[in-house]
Amino acid sequence: MRYATLLIGLQLLTAPGADAQETARPLVRPGETLTYRVRSARFGDIGTAVMRVESDSVRGRAAYRLSFDFNAKIAVFKVSDQTRSWLDQETLTTLRYTKAERSPIGKRDEIVDVFTTLGSWTGLNRVNVLACTEPLEELAFIYLVRGL
Repeated sequence: MRYATLLIGLQLLTAPGADAQETARPLVRPGETLTYRVRSARFGDIGTAVMRVESDSVRGRAAYRLSFDFNAKIAVFKVSDQTRSWLDQETLTTLRYTKAERSPIGKRDEIVDVFTTLGSWTGLNRVNVLACTEPLEELAFIYLVRGL
């Protein structure tokens, strides 16, 4: 019963009327920059994180470039994460994303181009190609949740 009440409440909060939809703030706003201080209960201030939105284009389509940059240092150990996501400005679906993570135990790099039709990626020289109908990766998902 508690969960049913919670779900109904969430539906009411996330289903605005026509007037609210016209005045709602856009999910993604170019020029927006959010800067965070990263703190650890044990070590105090250890770094910074920045989220940024810029206008760009991918394969001739207008896109929002979402950026997340995280850098932290504890003693002599450094950790970083640079993530980029390009969202189609019209459909708000992912067109491309990249990720570069570094830590004392390893590193990870990803470059992925995303297509909604299988034939459109023929001849592309990328390490990873993903085809799906409504793509949305982790950074874009953070903006979606934040907008709710």
